[in-house]
Amino acid sequence: MVRRRTRARKKRTVYPALAAAPAKRSGAWLMLVLATSFKARRRIGQRRWRQLHYASFAAFSLALWHGLTTGSDLVGMRGLVFAAVALTPILWLTFLRILTPRPAPKPRRAPAPPPAAAADEPARPTPVAV
Repeated sequence: MVRRRTRARKKRTVYPALAAAPAKRSGAWLMLVLATSFKARRRIGQRRWRQLHYASFAAFSLALWHGLTTGSDLVGMRGLVFAAVALTPILWLTFLRILTPRPAPKPRRAPAPPPAAAADEPARPTPVAV
């Protein structure tokens, strides 16, 4: 019987730079769509525009993750401090918006009816152009 020599498989390492490349691309395209949506706000309507802009949270997260995992600018403690400084106001305002009760919407008033003619005066005929 012939013994086969088996090799131990190497673990595949996913490097952060390779994993962050799709985040960079999708975050950049998402930011481009969000920036151009300001011009299309009237066409798409206020409600859809606001729903689209909730995607800015995802774009920010992708950009921050890309910045922390690639390059040499944000390595070590300096990068974590920068991420914390960038992330703190976003989290604070998000939780503030979620936890703060919204005021009740103001009821829409119907347009005021035209003033009624006084009972003492007879109705005047409208002039007709000839």
